[in-house]
Amino acid sequence: MKLNRFFFLLITAACFVSYQHVSHAQCCNIFASTGSYVVTSDGSCATLSYPDETCLGGPDKDGDGVKDSEDLCPDEKGKKQNSGCPEITIEIWTSFYIALSDVNFAVNSDSIKASSTPSLKKVADLMHANKGFILKLGGYADSTGSREHNKQLSEGRAKAVRDYLVEREKVNPKRIRLASYGEKMPKAPNTTASGRAINRRVEFDLFY
Repeated sequence: MKLNRFFFLLITAACFVSYQHVSHAQCCNIFASTGSYVVTSDGSCATLSYPDETCLGGPDKDGDGVKDSEDLCPDEKGKKQNSGCPEITIEIWTSFYIALSDVNFAVNSDSIKASSTPSLKKVADLMHANKGFILKLGGYADSTGSREHNKQLSEGRAKAVRDYLVEREKVNPKRIRLASYGEKMPKAPNTTASGRAINRRVEFDLFY
């Protein structure tokens, strides 16, 4: 470990103290190790917050170290592990939760109630404002009917929400994943009408 540290300091000194002309590859390797050193046009190294285009293999206009061709959020600085997109904040999670909690379905139906339209519009607005992440929609049903029927019903509900977002609000279909859980994991007792209404729902997950 000490030997590696010595060689790193030696290369860094060549870049920053004597400004000797080291190879482009050496400077790119320094960036890969530290995240802060890049090469200048004359072949020496300089301190910048992101590498030059040659180190990355392409332009990086938001300067987050992820080249534009691989950056899902090329206009917004993010993290490499998020494909160049920022962290999903608690505010975004909360906004999705509130909106999708107001999406309702009739008994034994995958038709979205008209009262749900404003909430779906909010979901679409969030998707358009945060272009990098994937929205996973999970459909659920109450315990009315057979398990097989409820599984199909929950799948239809997830599809109905996706179709609304894609066809009405022009959300990219590649950014939506679907799952169906039937009557599993109820949020309320199925012994009352109000409980069953709560269980006829679509929930979500967000990821990159």
